[in-house]
Parts: sequence; C-alpha cells; structure tokens
Amino acid sequence: MDQLLKLASQLTKRLRSTQAAIVLVLVVLGLIAIQLAGVASAFPYFLVVAGVAIVIVLILLVLDRIDSSVSVKGLDEGDRAAVRAVLSAARDEVARILGSDRARCRGNIVAENRLRRLQISRDLMVNMDGVGEWQISMRPGRGSAGVAWSTRQPHVAIHPFEGTDGLEPDQARLVDPEVRWIISVPILAEDGKPTWIVNIDGKDARGREQVEAAVPTLQDRVCPVLPSFAAKA
Repeated sequence: MDQLLKLASQLTKRLRSTQAAIVLVLVVLGLIAIQLAGVASAFPYFLVVAGVAIVIVLILLVLDRIDSSVSVKGLDEGDRAAVRAVLSAARDEVARILGSDRARCRGNIVAENRLRRLQISRDLMVNMDGVGEWQISMRPGRGSAGVAWSTRQPHVAIHPFEGTDGLEPDQARLVDPEVRWIISVPILAEDGKPTWIVNIDGKDARGREQVEAAVPTLQDRVCPVLPSFAAKA
C-alpha cells in the first residue's frame, strides 16, 4: 500500500490538479475496494465504494474536459487565419524591437473557458505547435495574462515569474522553462470588459524597460484589429 501511495504522489506532481485528483481518488478508493473484496460479507460495501469511485472520476473527467478548451466556434477558418496573421506580424515586430530572433518569440490568444479560467486557444497561436502550455489553466489575477485580464491594462512579466506573475504550482510546471519575458495586452469589448488577451513572449533574456518599450507598438498592431474577431468567437 505504501508503495502505491508513493507512486500516486509522484504521478500527481506531473499532472494538472484535476488529473491528480483522479489519480488519488482511484488509488485510495481502489485500495479500499481491494480490501473489501477479500471479505465475502463486505461485498455490498465493495459495490458501493466502486460505484462512488466511478461517479467521482466521471465528475472529475467532465471538469477536466471543461477546463481544457476555449471555444472559438464563432470564427471560421478565414477568421482564424486572419487572427494568426495579426499575431505573427505583432510577434515579428516585437522581436525586431527587442533585437531577438523571431523564431524564439511566440504569440497566442488567451480567453475565458466555461469555468471562467483563462486558457490559450489552440486555434490562435504562433510558433507554439506541440507544447504543453496548451493545457495551462489560470485564474484571473494570476500569471501575466491573468493580471492583464483583471486590470484591463497591458502587463509585462520578466523571468523569474514570481508573485502574481507566477501561476499556481501545478500550472507553472507546464510553462516552457526557456521563456524569459511575456507581454500581455487585453482586447476589450465595447463595455470595457476583456474578451481576449494577446500574449507575445520570448526566450532571449531582456530587461523590463526594454520589453515595456515594445508594448505601445503591440497595442497599435492588435488593439484596433482584433476586437471584431473576439466579438464573434
């Protein structure tokens, strides 16, 4: 039993919080079920424990599914291509200002999912193919994008990402360790509420003042163009 619990603990350190909860529920209730299964008179209790485990796991899987996607169903492929083109141009301009290789800079759109947490849209990103950051889920007020969302103002985060610039521990593990700075610019609706966050980040170390100097250019390139797309998403 101790070995199984130790293995479960190691697994949870590599998983998102909901996935970790599933592992722990299965291990703990599984051990209880195994003990009960060996006692003939306890068979009804075994069925109850097994049923509870199945229900809890199903609920957690549903929550994990909800907390792992941002829908942009309102955008057709032409719209998505146009947004990616804006992101690409913004990324290139920021890279030029910072004297960085554009291949080491990336762009993405962060939006609110159905659990009111913020996530990167897999359909709206530049130079981020095949990375674990797709799974990051942050609450408003945490991480560069979360701060920009809650303040409705552009935000710059410089590595090491500490305080509110840092994510919750299970999410922070998913961030590319090479990222050294992030610019987050909110896209606001007509009522002033945020609809999207535009993130541009890079893997070449730069000072805060140097990165902040790129913010106005990024705002000029994306803020006038993207609200109409965000309203449709």
